[in-house]
Amino acid sequence: MNIHEQNKQDILNWRKSLYDLDVTALKGQMDKAFASDARIHLSFPFEDLCFKALMEEVYKPLIKAIPDLERRDYIVMAGSGQDGDLSGNWVGCAGHCPQ
Repeated sequence: MNIHEQNKQDILNWRKSLYDLDVTALKGQMDKAFASDARIHLSFPFEDLCFKALMEEVYKPLIKAIPDLERRDYIVMAGSGQDGDLSGNWVGCAGHCPQ
């Protein structure tokens, strides 16, 4: 398995915890899925933040507003940073929250 496939596999349990939003599992999986210095790039109004802020600034307010929130990914990609720099690996997910 190459590094990009491994990185996608490494975040699989985190993604599963978002499927039906198991908050307990989500908190535990975030610590396993993200490096302590991971940078999260989201769309407006969140923009860029560290992974610790992801729970406080994104998930907690969303869960409070929409207690039965769910996420479904339809695209999961992975790659390297500029010019193949393996120190800059990334995983990108695109999804939606069904109503």
